Amino acid sequence: MKNLMQTLPSFFFFNLLKDPDEPLLDGCTNHNKLSVVAQVFNIKSNHRLSETSYDIITEWKRNILLEGKG
Repeated sequence: MKNLMQTLPSFFFFNLLKDPDEPLLDGCTNHNKLSVVAQVFNIKSNHRLSETSYDIITEWKRNILLEGKG
């Protein structure tokens, strides 16, 4: 179990390193996954949003994006 706990953080870290190369959406050239995550956390921090507020806004945006794909 200890070995698994040591490899999980490494796995997530190395997956994050791939995010600058991944487009956010097909055809989107202005943003990548990493830049969006950084911007969202910057907004959360600058406006002192609670976890609950952040989660509600994130879910709302996710629903909008999924609706636009359909």
